[in-house]
Amino acid sequence: MGPHPHGAQGDPITQFLLVASSGDGEWNELIEVLEGRGHTALALRVPPGGSIPPEQVADGETVLVGYDAAGVAVRRFATAHPGAAFGLATIAAPPAVPAEGAEVPGGEPRIAVICEDDDLVPYDDQKRAAYEWRAQPGSVPGGHSAHRKHPALVATLLLNWLTPDAG
Repeated sequence: MGPHPHGAQGDPITQFLLVASSGDGEWNELIEVLEGRGHTALALRVPPGGSIPPEQVADGETVLVGYDAAGVAVRRFATAHPGAAFGLATIAAPPAVPAEGAEVPGGEPRIAVICEDDDLVPYDDQKRAAYEWRAQPGSVPGGHSAHRKHPALVATLLLNWLTPDAG
C-alpha cells in the first residue's frame, strides 16, 4: 500500500535531492511519499568518494539527503558550500574519517536518521556521526534500508526537521 496524497507538509516547494551510491531504485518509496505530500524529490547517484555537483543544489531551497556512504558526500558538500542547502540529512551514515574532518560548518538544520538493527553501519557509529556534525538524531526501525521499509516515517522526520515551515 502506497502513500495517501494529502496537503503539503512543510513548504510545498521544498526540493529534496536524495543521494546514494547504490542502485537506481534506492529512493523510489521515499520519492513517492515526499511527492504525495506536495514536494519534489530527485535521486542522484554519486560514486563512492564522489562529489555532489553544486549546480544540483538550488541555493537555500534544497534539502540534501545522503544514504550510507553518500552521507559522507553530503557532509563534504556542506563543508565546501556552507549554507548552500536549506537542510542536510543522512540515513545510515558512517562517521567521518579523521582526514575528512567531522565538523560541518554552517547553521542549516540537519538530521541523522539512525537505522536500528543495521548490520552494515553499527547503531553507535551512526549516533557518533550525528553528534560529530551537530545533527538531530532520529531512530527508525528497519535495518540498513529504513527509508525503503518505512518511507512514511523517514519522510515525516525529514519534513518535521528540515523544511522551511518546520517548527
